[in-house]
Amino acid sequence: MVDLENKYIFIHPRRTGGSAIERSLNNNIDHIELAGTKEYHWYLSTYAEHYNLDDFYIFCTIRNPYDTLVSIYYNRKFLFEPFRDKSSLKYDMPFSEFVESLYTNGWEYTWGINADVRIFPYIGEYMDKVDHLIRFENLQGDLNVVCNKLGLSERELVNGNRGFYNHPELYHHYYRYRYQHYYDKKTKEIAEKLLKKDLEVFGYEY
Repeated sequence: MVDLENKYIFIHPRRTGGSAIERSLNNNIDHIELAGTKEYHWYLSTYAEHYNLDDFYIFCTIRNPYDTLVSIYYNRKFLFEPFRDKSSLKYDMPFSEFVESLYTNGWEYTWGINADVRIFPYIGEYMDKVDHLIRFENLQGDLNVVCNKLGLSERELVNGNRGFYNHPELYHHYYRYRYQHYYDKKTKEIAEKLLKKDLEVFGYEY
């Protein structure tokens, strides 16, 4: 999201609390359209093609990669209509199989829907242009830091896309535990390979 008036660019990787940040900053900012595509989860490199990044305060949401992988699993599994059929084998795919499929077939192959939750590609070579990282684990506190830097009044966090918690009929049947609950030794090792760069760059541990 880019705000030309307040001169900031917000990088919003999937499943990192970015929708809540966007709504808290300004519900009235529409996603701009460049090259025929509306911005939602654009890479910073895309903005660099159209703007001088030095003119903007740039921030990005991040999240523990292990947690994000569980989040995208539930998001893709329960919230997309093609996979809401309980008779579907894909609906019954356990987390371990989901992770193995990502490793074997690629981020965009599993269930035919993009499940790429890697954060570093959103920033890549422009890491030195990022002024602040908003951690999912400290959304409100980091949002306050951003507001202060931009000279904006502090905003109360507005709930964004809270996964299947927005669907009570699913919540009662599929309670989401802490992410560690879903990993065994093998799954953790695969996740480490999938998310190696994020773990190294952003300093997250299991």
